[in-house]
Amino acid sequence: MASKIDFGSVGYMLGIVSIVLAFPFIGNSFGGLVFGIVGYIQSKNGGSEKARKLNVIGITISAIFIVIQIIMAFILTSYCTNNPGVAFCQALLP
Repeated sequence: MASKIDFGSVGYMLGIVSIVLAFPFIGNSFGGLVFGIVGYIQSKNGGSEKARKLNVIGITISAIFIVIQIIMAFILTSYCTNNPGVAFCQALLP
């Protein structure tokens, strides 16, 4: 006999995973965003308000770090384009 899945608990665990993965030095911010969205959907199905809050926090932190990473990529690219003689720019640019 199949047991009923507790979507609230699943959403809660995915919320914790999304917060941990949101930080770029620990995991991948895109992974944190994906886990946060999936966990938010699961927590809506399970009716868990605490899990929903955790997932919103994970989505928000992931989105902030993704925006920061994009801005830093543009800054680094423009710096290395203007200063090709710098050692780390020579390693990054072909």
